[in-house]
Amino acid sequence: MLKISIIIPLFNTEKFIARALESCIKQTYSNIEIIVVDDKSEDKSIEIVKQFCQTDERIHLIENDSNLGPFVCRNKGAIYANRGGGQILMFLDSDDTLEKNACEEVALSFQEEIDLCIFQFKRQEGERQYQENSWFNRDLSLNLDEFEKLWIDNGGSNLINSLCNKAFRTEIFIQNFEENLKNIQERLLMAEDAIVSVSYLSYVKKVRLLNQSLYIYYVNENSATQEKTNLSKIALYLQNLLFAINFLKHLPQIPLKSHNVFIGIAVCNLKIHYLDLQKSINKGFFCRLGLKIKRKRVKILKSRLLKSPF
Repeated sequence: MLKISIIIPLFNTEKFIARALESCIKQTYSNIEIIVVDDKSEDKSIEIVKQFCQTDERIHLIENDSNLGPFVCRNKGAIYANRGGGQILMFLDSDDTLEKNACEEVALSFQEEIDLCIFQFKRQEGERQYQENSWFNRDLSLNLDEFEKLWIDNGGSNLINSLCNKAFRTEIFIQNFEENLKNIQERLLMAEDAIVSVSYLSYVKKVRLLNQSLYIYYVNENSATQEKTNLSKIALYLQNLLFAINFLKHLPQIPLKSHNVFIGIAVCNLKIHYLDLQKSINKGFFCRLGLKIKRKRVKILKSRLLKSPF
């Protein structure tokens, strides 16, 4: 049986971490380990995790000496998993959950000798749960060229960036970390998923698209509202987005035209996000007009890339 490592970055989610851990413990697939990386939490999150560790030996806790951010936490978890013989990596945010058959479906997919599995996910907003709109609607096994062309043909959605609706081959994830990510010093709170996902793809030969919702993303409206008014955090997000744009532009190229177009579209998506975030904090008429014009130019470039012949 393939060993699956579920990595959970943890920071101040005492209200939700038990729910996340329960969803891991109740998996129908047993050969798993749950790696919680605590990022210097200031609430009771870590005490809750330690209680779970006492009752399930598959749960491992790593404690950071300082707050380093989710990018570093995920990489720490991946390194730990690799040393412990983990073969597949999955990522779970500490306020979200996995469906109970998530690991079983992922393990079945990796029996096909794939390098990446992408599955659907649901959003939970209060009592309302719904499946996120996706760019694929059936199970498919594709080589990298076929996968990227399908994504491009379906509009180049920025949903490709998320780490939580994917499962990675640990060996390749570590290779990508060593060759592309290890020396990143930027404190990343936004766009780190794009950096990891897009750089990982250059090592991929075969992808499995799984048309099942295996992950539940919980929308915290209070948190989202607070972040919209936190100017220092927005400034860091803007800095992160600029870093990610520059990072993707300078990734080593591979001899596959679809991949270069793929990266170009991913960069456009990040630029659009950057401009939208800038617009949210700039209220001046001429400033907003300038941002609107820049956004339109990026959309035109993305449209041209989407129509690129291969």
